[in-house]
Amino acid sequence: MNIYITHDNNALTGYKTVTIDSLINLNFSLSSICYDSQACKIYAPTVLSYIPQDKTQIFLAHLLRLLKRGGHLHVGGIDSIMLCDAHAALNLSVVDLNRIIFEDKPQLQGLVVLSQIKDFFLKNNTTINSIEVDKLECSFTIGVVKNG
Repeated sequence: MNIYITHDNNALTGYKTVTIDSLINLNFSLSSICYDSQACKIYAPTVLSYIPQDKTQIFLAHLLRLLKRGGHLHVGGIDSIMLCDAHAALNLSVVDLNRIIFEDKPQLQGLVVLSQIKDFFLKNNTTINSIEVDKLECSFTIGVVKNG
């Protein structure tokens, strides 16, 4: 099973699509959609922006439980350090800062730090395959494979 978590109504062929709204209604749990160790791929490139910051690690651990060994997880969100750096370096106005954070991103609930997400995965039996950074959007995605 492949799962795609999205903030809009787009769907990916070959993936069970879960919207952020339904994820919130499921109390950030996908157990009713997928059993532990059943998912081959979970693609959620913006999901961390919609998870309350205090629940980020619990949610990531939940996603890892759903993955089978060798399964791929791709998650991302807005990085608070990049956001602060961009604000300072680019001398962004408050209007620009609000655009980066809130434009086309309904229900935004949290900022994360890429290094903390990377450290979480390194401590939880995964191999990091990719880290992609979009400095203009102050966001990142990280791809991992579950080792065991």
